[in-house]
Amino acid sequence: MEVLTTSRRSGAGLLAATRLLTRRMPLTRLPAEKVRAHRDLAAVREGGRVEVFTYPTAGTELDNIADILRRAHLEEGVPWNEMAVLVRAGGRTIPAVRRALTSAGVPLEIDGDVLALRTNPRWPPC
Repeated sequence: MEVLTTSRRSGAGLLAATRLLTRRMPLTRLPAEKVRAHRDLAAVREGGRVEVFTYPTAGTELDNIADILRRAHLEEGVPWNEMAVLVRAGGRTIPAVRRALTSAGVPLEIDGDVLALRTNPRWPPC
């Protein structure tokens, strides 16, 4: 098994933040030297921005995520296709994320592999 040692996706600032968050997470399927190599990941570019928010409810969180995305697009000119919302438990969270983003006018595309067939809009009921 090979471990990637270079991050081409995240800038140095974002990579440093993710390394702080994940350093105590166990990686039980990797040998110790592979874990060290993975955690010593190097960025190939500078930049990246990290902000942390807390919310009283899941609904408030989703409303604010939609607002952050809209503002980034409208005020900062960030193209929609350069933004992403990552979720941990897709089956439980994607329907609520879809509703919040759609009602805020944020275009979205969801990887069909993470949806059950019964909830996937690509496959209407027979």
